Amino acid sequence: MARESEYVRRENRKRTLTSWGSALLIYLILISGYWAWEHFVRKDISMSQGPVLIRLGEPEGADVPQPVPPRETPEETPPEPEETQPQTEPEPEIAPVEQPAVEPTLPAEKVTPDTPEPTPSEKPAVKTAPPAPPEPIRGSDKGNNYELNSEGGEIGRSLWVPIAQYMPLPRTIEKIITADGGLESLLNSVQPDAFDLYTAEQNRTLLLKYYDKKAGGVLELSRPVPMMERPDLWAILERAGYDMRSPEYKTTRTLLPVTINFSVIPSGSTVANKLDNLELVRSSGYEDIDEAVLFAFEQSSYYSKTDEPIKGRFTYRFSY
Repeated sequence: MARESEYVRRENRKRTLTSWGSALLIYLILISGYWAWEHFVRKDISMSQGPVLIRLGEPEGADVPQPVPPRETPEETPPEPEETQPQTEPEPEIAPVEQPAVEPTLPAEKVTPDTPEPTPSEKPAVKTAPPAPPEPIRGSDKGNNYELNSEGGEIGRSLWVPIAQYMPLPRTIEKIITADGGLESLLNSVQPDAFDLYTAEQNRTLLLKYYDKKAGGVLELSRPVPMMERPDLWAILERAGYDMRSPEYKTTRTLLPVTINFSVIPSGSTVANKLDNLELVRSSGYEDIDEAVLFAFEQSSYYSKTDEPIKGRFTYRFSY
């Protein structure tokens, strides 16, 4: 039977309780606001009296007509005496000389410029500064740290799954991880989890499914561990006293930061995981580590706050 990650179950329970509590609180706020508006804010205004007409003039209020000024008649001016011109003898008529026809010249067309010239009344446009980029999301993860940056908008995260719990398991588990020492002490220390999802016997069976008993109180990894079962095994080792800040995958090699480029496609939901165009742009130097980081990154849920896809960059750094 497939085993679910105890971390994912715990987070799902928390999210369910938080959602019910938030919905109940919103209903209480809406009901209280409507009651307060009905009793303290709402007022009925009556307009039964109608408009009031005020007359200016005599005390009784009668309108007094204004006198019309008489129209002025313009004075008549005497006509000027006509000048008598002396009669002259008519000049002999001269035959007109035909002139050559002249073609009319058309006025030159006015060429208008493509762009209108600015008038003095127009003010230059004020350039607005570009919006500041969103703040990156930073955090720590079992001794490591990460940073998430976005471009063109803000990226939200509705569920974060720790990446360290998907890292490769240690090849050997020595007796020093328990207080009393010895292999049997290690196996006896595998207690039920915090939510009582698995018993101590079930955890012990899972541990011995991938580890063999060796001489000297040592457990040795006998087969590859699938990604989905790694969180349960890491939880067992952590409760048994394993140092999660100095695991074998870090102490036996030097790891470079892992960088992933991705896009978040809007989905209309704050819990949907809509990752696209995942690209490993910087490797840790080891294929199994890169594979674990990519797989764990996809287990978290992200969303965008705009209607357009948003590009993001995720960097996971190993601390020593």
